[in-house]
Amino acid sequence: PRVIRYDDFDPYLVVAADKGTGAFSDIANNISEIYNFWLKDAFASGGSNGYDHKKLGITARGAWESVKRHFLELGIDINRDNFTAVGIGDMSGDVFGNGMLLSNKIKLLAAFNHKHIFIDPKPDPEISYNERARLFKLPKSSWDDYNKDLISTGGGVFRRDAKKIQLTNEIQDILDTKESFVSGEKLITLILKMNVDLLYNGGIGTYVKDQTENNSDVGDPNNDNVRINANELRAKVVCEGGNLGFTQKARITYAINGGKINTDALDNSAGVDTSDHEVNIKILLNNLVEHSIIDENRKNGLIQEITDEVVKSVLNNNYEQNLSVSLDLERAKNNYLDFTNTANFLSEKGVLDLKESNILFCQENRTPVRPELATLLGFSKIYLYNEILSELDLKDPLIQKLYIEYFPNKLRDDFADKLLEHQLSKNIAAIMLINFMLNRIGLSCIFNLFNLNKYSYFTLLYNYYRAFAKLNLDNLWSYIESSDNIALSTKYELLIFISNSIKEVVDYSNYNALFNNFNQFKDILNRLSDNSYKNFLNTFRYQDMPNFPKEQLELLESLFHVEAALDIFQIIIGNKASQEVVINTYSLITEFFNINILKTLISKLSAKNAFEYENIMLLRYKLKELHRLLTTKFLGKAKDEIENILEKKYPYYKTLQKEIDCLIEEKADKLSAYYNLIDKLYLSFKG
Repeated sequence: PRVIRYDDFDPYLVVAADKGTGAFSDIANNISEIYNFWLKDAFASGGSNGYDHKKLGITARGAWESVKRHFLELGIDINRDNFTAVGIGDMSGDVFGNGMLLSNKIKLLAAFNHKHIFIDPKPDPEISYNERARLFKLPKSSWDDYNKDLISTGGGVFRRDAKKIQLTNEIQDILDTKESFVSGEKLITLILKMNVDLLYNGGIGTYVKDQTENNSDVGDPNNDNVRINANELRAKVVCEGGNLGFTQKARITYAINGGKINTDALDNSAGVDTSDHEVNIKILLNNLVEHSIIDENRKNGLIQEITDEVVKSVLNNNYEQNLSVSLDLERAKNNYLDFTNTANFLSEKGVLDLKESNILFCQENRTPVRPELATLLGFSKIYLYNEILSELDLKDPLIQKLYIEYFPNKLRDDFADKLLEHQLSKNIAAIMLINFMLNRIGLSCIFNLFNLNKYSYFTLLYNYYRAFAKLNLDNLWSYIESSDNIALSTKYELLIFISNSIKEVVDYSNYNALFNNFNQFKDILNRLSDNSYKNFLNTFRYQDMPNFPKEQLELLESLFHVEAALDIFQIIIGNKASQEVVINTYSLITEFFNINILKTLISKLSAKNAFEYENIMLLRYKLKELHRLLTTKFLGKAKDEIENILEKKYPYYKTLQKEIDCLIEEKADKLSAYYNLIDKLYLSFKG
């Protein structure tokens, strides 16, 4: 009664259980029950009737999705190839212990925790794996419990607080040092600087800062004496299973120097995600208990029965987010201004403090790196969630389908009619829609579309999802993602191509007419595809995609014609003309005015700033508008008729044609040259 709340209403507070607080989950849930709080035992995740994160190894398994993605991009298969690693943590820890048992190809050369330093200069992957597994099962184990007979020649276990440790020749070799004696703290700094494949952080503490930062900036005095600078790191890959292992500035510097790293928020998100799933599932099951559909024992049994599906869903989220950052990194190489616009937009909206979050690429006029993109992705999702929640309608069949997919199959099958009664159904649906779309379309696209069209964010997200569903792209996307027959660079190129193609559909102004007549639009796509399928096989490096299913390949090819199909659809709707007539005329105009070549040249224009970028986007719209104008102008005319009309009625045509040929021949890269040409064409034929 005497508490004053200043913040906005929040429907619930979840107390997540980690290694330290997990023991209190049952106590917290008991208090929740006593006070008749609506979440009941969904108040605190974990506990005797929840998911034990350490037993599931879920945080480490989620972080390992980041490890796999990084190594995949380096051309290393960590399921097949041995790789070297150093680590922060010990085998009794949840994240480190589980992480170091996720592959028997790990050659763990060194690791340390708050008490001990472990060094194995030439480890046998299988022998060391088995010994790590033994320590993991040993309660409260430390590196000092490691069987010293299994450590390779020259290695050992040392005290972190030792004043003087003698380095053997073998240790000197792997540390790349000539020092014979070092303190325990100096030994840790040398380990952090080792030239290895992976630095795996599964412990507590901040061990890497940027060279421009002081230890006082970091806020972790316990590790001031062992902390190194990011430019001293030589590991190829860093995984942050623990929190705050690096400062954000350190991550950025390391990434700029070629290192593979995300953020701790992305790498170790699986634990929090599992808690979210547990809480949302318990809310559903508590409703069923309250209505006497199931009893408490059945509820607790169901939670355990669906564990594997929950874990699969959580790991898929980590997989998708890592892929999303990789795709955005590829997009940013071609146009980082999109991402600068997004960052500035989020800053203007008060969602993100660029200085505090160390989003530096905007000021430094460079391509963003993974840690920056990971941060932007998280804040973009937060912003969009708040923007779309009020508009989202669970009665819509597509939204409903997406929402239901959140729950494991067992719950969908047994309690389908009760899923929509979930108190947080709208919140879950919003998250599902945002994750589905942003992980595919990229974090910058929605903001660009909004600025150009001024639709609501929900409309844009929903239209993207509708187009994706109506064109049956799920299977195509999944096939490309999972195929072992497609080179990684080609995979990224194809996935970005798919997302860009659907962007054209979302970008379409008269979306009500489009979605009400979507079968007609698909028919136009198929007609255009039939005429060019063989050319597609030659142009899109089909040789890089062996065994690609023909049905999926045809669908992929059809996406090359989305922009043209939308133009043709609009002309048909506006002029009530037949499909065949419009397609023929549109093709003739494309040929007469070299439209496709102009499109290609415009797409290659590079913007030096946000103003130029916006003008290039407007230029693309102008060319599309011109293409539709000319098609409508000459609708139904044969090729020779169009030639005669152009010669007799439009004396400027030959001059303009020469200008087009000249631009094409010179491969002009000046924005103004294209603007002048398209304006002249538009004015000449508008009357």
